[in-house]
Parts: sequence; C-alpha cells; structure tokens
Amino acid sequence: MNETLDIFCNFFKNYCKLDMKKLGCVSISCSKKFDIDGIKKYYNLLEKWGIDKKNIYIRDTQKAIKQGKGDGYWIYPGFNNLRGWTISFHYQLKPNSNISTYQNYNNWIEIAEIGENLGAVGLERINFVIKL
Repeated sequence: MNETLDIFCNFFKNYCKLDMKKLGCVSISCSKKFDIDGIKKYYNLLEKWGIDKKNIYIRDTQKAIKQGKGDGYWIYPGFNNLRGWTISFHYQLKPNSNISTYQNYNNWIEIAEIGENLGAVGLERINFVIKL
C-alpha cells in the first residue's frame, strides 16, 4: 500500500496539480479477523503528501465489509473471491466541508480508489476538479 499511495499522491500533486489540503480519504481501520492493515497505518505517509488528518474518515469496518461497495472495502459484483480493503480519495468541493459528508456530491467528489496493488481513477472527475 505504501507504493500505491505514493504513486497516486504523486499523480494528484505533481501531475494534476491538485490542492492536497482539499483531498480526503475514506477507509476502514485495521481488522485482525479480516487481515486488514487499515488506514491509520498510513497517516504519516498521507500527511507527508499534504492530506490533513481532519480529512480522513474511518468507516465502521463491519458495515463497510458487509456493503462491499468501496470506501473502505470492495467486493467485485458476482465474484466474492475478488475483494479487499480500499482507500477512496475524495476532493472537497465546498469550503470547510467535513469528510464525514463525503457521500454528498455537493461537498465532495470521489476521484479515485486504491487497494494494495491496484487502483482506479475517475478521469472525468479528475478533469472536473482540475478545472475548479
């Protein structure tokens, strides 16, 4: 996850020229039961790239795993063996929005989501926030 976070944060900061103070992350905490590191392990790395702790939201692990729709845990539809913990990246649209409102697209817009060895970027969303 360290390498994947570095790649994505470098892309956001140096290629997209995003304001890293407006970037937020949504994920889950560690879980020994499900062998999940969780986002807290990566606070220092995220802060190194300029992502404030106040913009990191930790979802309820059990709820995220049960839903399996991302923002902490992902299950590929129809393939229960393709699953894993994730970190989703959201960009702040409304000043001083709390990351807990990340599902309100008037406040935040999801621009990417990563797992340990993979990631996806919403190109149209990246283009949208670059032009803000």
